[in-house]
Amino acid sequence: MGTLPKVHDLEAAVMELMWSYDHAVGVRELADDLRRNRAVAPALVAKLVNRLRRSGWLRRELVDGTYLYEPTATRREYADRLMREALASGRNAASAFVIRIPSARAVPGPIRCVPG
Repeated sequence: MGTLPKVHDLEAAVMELMWSYDHAVGVRELADDLRRNRAVAPALVAKLVNRLRRSGWLRRELVDGTYLYEPTATRREYADRLMREALASGRNAASAFVIRIPSARAVPGPIRCVPG
């Protein structure tokens, strides 16, 4: 899939909603659900969905003249791929673990960076 996209807040909100559905959705349904919590134009939602599709995060299927979208990866797979990319970049490997730690239920003792 190549380099992972850097998602801004609205793209992240789109992905969170996409992961919450148990079915493929059209842009109209997605825009209606997004507008419950923020002011967003349907045209912008369509643009974001297409950007996420081109980046490989969403797939689409034409059903009765309407494109329906669904995620290509689960939320956990997305987080795992982000962590692997951060580790592979070699820039700041320790920060990759900080991304994952908030989702951990218990961390035994303090976290230390050990030079490798």
